[in-house]
Amino acid sequence: MYAAFLQEAGERFGSAALGEASQLMTEAGNLWRQFALACAKACKNKTEEPEWDEIMRRLRACAAQERLVYKTIKSLNL
Repeated sequence: MYAAFLQEAGERFGSAALGEASQLMTEAGNLWRQFALACAKACKNKTEEPEWDEIMRRLRACAAQERLVYKTIKSLNL
C-alpha cells in the first residue's frame, strides 16, 4: 500500500525520486513475501531441520531493502 501511495505522490508532484522510492518499496514487499514463504515452508516441513541460514538471509535482505527505501525518501527535498 505504501508503494502505491509513493507512486501516486510521485505522479501528482512530478517527482521521479518518489517513483523510484515506490519501486524500491515494491521490491521490499516482494522480499517480505519470499521471507514469509520460507518461514511457512519451515513450519510445514516436520521431517527436516528448517533452513535457518536461508530464512536469516531473507530477513536481512528485507531490512536492507527497507533501509534503502527510507534513506531514499529521507534524501528528498519536497
